[in-house]
Amino acid sequence: MERFGVSAGAAPKESGKFVVRLPRTLRLSLEREAVREGVNLNQLVLTKLAVPLAVHTPGGE
Repeated sequence: MERFGVSAGAAPKESGKFVVRLPRTLRLSLEREAVREGVNLNQLVLTKLAVPLAVHTPGGE
């Protein structure tokens, strides 16, 4: 964890912010899908991450 700037035992910051660099073509594809779905990019990506996790987590949590 130290290579990520977090020492062992340190409490993570709880801002909820998570930055990911995407290839431009992937971002454009996601933006188009978000427009088609009538949601913003953040909502689309959040759903795409959360749904598979809920399926594979006991109790769906």
